[in-house]
Amino acid sequence: MRIGTQYFRDPNPPEKFWRKDLADLASAGFSFIGCWIPWRYINPEENRWELDKYRRLLDLARRYKLGVRMQLVPESAPDWVVRRFPDARLVNERGQPVPLHAHAMLQLGGWPGINPYHPAGRSLIDDYYRQVVSHLKDHPAIHIWSLWNEIQLPMLSHDPYTQSAYRKWAQRRYGALESYNQTNGTQFVSFAELNLPNPATEGLPLLQYVADRAEFLWEMTVDEGRRRADLVRRVDPDRPVSMHTNGNSPYLGDRDDWSVAACVDVYGNSTYNRDPFYDTMSAIKQRSIKGPGKWWLTEHCGGRMVYYYGHFTFSGQDLVSDALKAMAHGAVAASFWQYRNEIVGQEAPNFGLLNHDGSRSERFTALAKLAKGLAAWDTDNLKYDPAVIGILLEPLDLAFRSASESWMNQPWQEYREFEEWLRAVLGLGHSPDFLLARQLCAKAPPKNLKLILAPSLVVLRGGLSRTLDRWVRAGGHLIAGPFTGVFDPRGRAFEKSPGDNLLKLFGLHVVSRHGGERFGFVDPETNTELLAGRHLFEEVRVQKGTCVVLKSGKHPAVLTRKVGKGTATYIAAFAGAEQAAGSALFANWLGKWLRERGVRAPISFEGPAWVNTARLGKDRIIFLHNPGKPSCEVRLRMQTGTAICDCITLEKFRSDDGRVLVPLAARQVRALATRK
Repeated sequence: MRIGTQYFRDPNPPEKFWRKDLADLASAGFSFIGCWIPWRYINPEENRWELDKYRRLLDLARRYKLGVRMQLVPESAPDWVVRRFPDARLVNERGQPVPLHAHAMLQLGGWPGINPYHPAGRSLIDDYYRQVVSHLKDHPAIHIWSLWNEIQLPMLSHDPYTQSAYRKWAQRRYGALESYNQTNGTQFVSFAELNLPNPATEGLPLLQYVADRAEFLWEMTVDEGRRRADLVRRVDPDRPVSMHTNGNSPYLGDRDDWSVAACVDVYGNSTYNRDPFYDTMSAIKQRSIKGPGKWWLTEHCGGRMVYYYGHFTFSGQDLVSDALKAMAHGAVAASFWQYRNEIVGQEAPNFGLLNHDGSRSERFTALAKLAKGLAAWDTDNLKYDPAVIGILLEPLDLAFRSASESWMNQPWQEYREFEEWLRAVLGLGHSPDFLLARQLCAKAPPKNLKLILAPSLVVLRGGLSRTLDRWVRAGGHLIAGPFTGVFDPRGRAFEKSPGDNLLKLFGLHVVSRHGGERFGFVDPETNTELLAGRHLFEEVRVQKGTCVVLKSGKHPAVLTRKVGKGTATYIAAFAGAEQAAGSALFANWLGKWLRERGVRAPISFEGPAWVNTARLGKDRIIFLHNPGKPSCEVRLRMQTGTAICDCITLEKFRSDDGRVLVPLAARQVRALATRK
């Protein structure tokens, strides 16, 4: 793993610091810096391009053998563009053109950029990419082009050009106009009558409009990502291209991370919180999207966070542990935002790896030690153990729930159930992959998976149930939560749920649903409570061959059916919600369920740790993560005589009685190499 830092975003830092700063970074073991090139900063007038300062920075970087990640930012449009093309501005939901203005991310203005669907605007955005890359591509210090900062779509514009793009999308999506009218309750005689769904003027949108708006947005991001990547590759085909997203949740909002990531060589993420769970979820998301070795921790707060006074300060141990956590999930680089504290806008005077007066902080010292430790370790050849558990994700679930919540608050949310199942799996020693439902509709799950969890599969896409059925029959195990397969992707409810072929797979159908704060699930033979649910309970009718494992009162609550060589299990209430309330019932039940089916964690241990494993030559690498605030000890079960060494501190442990105690500070991550 390479360690770097964001360095230059005009005007920070002033050029008088550059030579000393880059020399210090190089001597500390950092291997790259980040440099932003916002459009308006270099193109103040038409046909005038000012890139000399960037060449000077690149020359210094080369002198000190630092690579440079070049961040292109077209969302910072020059004022001359909107003076010449005033209708190229984005238009908000109320029909008002949005002026270019300063932003916390772009303190010198230009936000939110111009409309990519405006013909002249599109041409100018494309020319910005071509001009920057063609002017600088011959400089050897450039390591990678970064094409889209946090995949930010500043807004969905309600202008004639975007409306036209939406109508073309709808025609491709629906084919015949009759299909659109039937689905959406309209009586159009031409696709030219369609308008992009607008909550500001239409109020509560129906689910089919929610789906259309979401999928149009996702396609926009993919088209834009592909276009940017193609533009840069045509000019500089030899360097890798990258993008990075923000947000820790794998539930998609205004972007399709999975498809955008396919457009580039390297994908990345930003993380600015101190919550170990959400950082871990973000890392799992990146690994699941792109795979080990193909993603970066592109932005991590380097110091005081976030605005004005700053809410808290990351410690050096936090930064080291978060870099190791990313590496545990396959990241090949970690970049910290930023070297010097910001000097303009709401982000000032925070974020710096250095102290406010420019002196070295303990954070900088800790990262320098990590960088030098990693340089002596052949991390590029890590071979990660594949996940045996996958958690199924359907982004439209959240879109539908959010649209419904605009009318009446929902007692439980899909992403929270997803998160609580993930917490339980992590606590049992597994590092699962996230599976996008759309990708499984026509493609079998990875062969390494033994178990697929579907905490929330409200929307059921065509073909998914057939894929799951084949996978289970071949020996896989599937567990689904309640409210599974209620809607198709256009918001039409199935006649019976779970819809499509899932009725046969689980051997049941839902008769009715009831709300409630808590439902106890008991063993029918011993009357012992083994699991609990909340908020929603489904009464089901059971088919022959489906076994009732647990009951809630007189009703089946957990049901399992043997299908071919595998099993399909259905839970009739939100079991993860009980986990969220502090109960260990769900984790205990799931752990027993896994053991009975031979789904084992990669290592045997005792203690409150999360685990990732890999191999490096003859060594087995164990990443141990303490997600809690108090320090703890983790007891590893190892063969007697196993040598264990901390890969960074070089502290040594040894197994003499088959067990090794490894101390972990609060939220600490350690990378251990073991060898018999």
